[in-house]
Amino acid sequence: MESPSTTNHFLPDLCRAQSVFLVVLVAQLLAIVLTLSSTTEPGWEVLGLYSLMIQWTALLSCAMLCGLRSRISHRPVWQIGLVAYGLILLATFFCSVTAVWLVEHHADFSKFGMLNEAQWLFVLKNLTISSIIGAVLLRYFYLQQEYRYRLAAESKARIEALHARIHPHFLFNTLNSIAALVRLSPEQAEQAVENLAGLMRAILNDIQFMVSWEHELKISRQYIELELLRLGDRLQIQFEVDSVPSDFPVPSLFLQPLIENAIIHGITHCPEGGLLKLKASISSGQLKIIITNPLAPAKTKERHGTGVGLGNVKNRLQLLYQDKARLRTEKSQGQFQVEIELPDLRLVDKQS
Repeated sequence: MESPSTTNHFLPDLCRAQSVFLVVLVAQLLAIVLTLSSTTEPGWEVLGLYSLMIQWTALLSCAMLCGLRSRISHRPVWQIGLVAYGLILLATFFCSVTAVWLVEHHADFSKFGMLNEAQWLFVLKNLTISSIIGAVLLRYFYLQQEYRYRLAAESKARIEALHARIHPHFLFNTLNSIAALVRLSPEQAEQAVENLAGLMRAILNDIQFMVSWEHELKISRQYIELELLRLGDRLQIQFEVDSVPSDFPVPSLFLQPLIENAIIHGITHCPEGGLLKLKASISSGQLKIIITNPLAPAKTKERHGTGVGLGNVKNRLQLLYQDKARLRTEKSQGQFQVEIELPDLRLVDKQS
């Protein structure tokens, strides 16, 4: 997860069709309200005039803000607000004068801008309405930006806390494995310490929330090598991951806890051991991962910490992807299966 944008632009991207459509919709609702509150008898003609006037103003404001977006995006917030407010009033003034010229002066260029007192009052009325609505909208957009930044900061802090909790959980189990090897096989214990040092170096030096699939898979393989020293032939591995691009972005340290959960709480408790299957593939721009391991016998008491890694991963995926990622678990026919679907954040960012 990246930090909030370094730009101060709190306005919606009015260069996008979706944003312009929402502006047009709100403008039409405003035209209906003004028509119903008009001193004259409401009718289709009055609604048409209000709609034409307000839609022109809204679309002209969108066009000007879109054109200046890149130039003012790094300005202070108060300058962005002032420029946006001024452009809204400018668009209102121009559209009001144009409307009077078209309706009452019959598009006579010699009379463009030559207004009487009643017509100037009409322009002033439109500017007053526009100034109030514009100020309310700009304030709303600013508060929305502040809310998004605060939510991003809170999510980042929660992810960091969950990320930190995984490290000692992994380290505790690995040190137990090394301790068991010290007397039985000093050489294997020495190799295990070297593998652990390399693995922890990779984990502790990783300050990013997102890494490549290749990087995450490497960490998982290093962990499996440590467990193989402890379990030997009781741990069988089957990986089907070659179809996944190596640069596919995934959350840092999300795969290893799932593999650890499958080994510690599944295969370890099976007297004959078992097969750990990891299958990963890409479908419709999404990474689909299936991890399968045998269930421990029902009479086996679960060790302390069951589900901690799985719960942390689920929480981290929720914070990083919101409702765009899925994590499901299933128990059937003596097998425990974890299925994960992750979207490609590079595509998500382009669409948003």
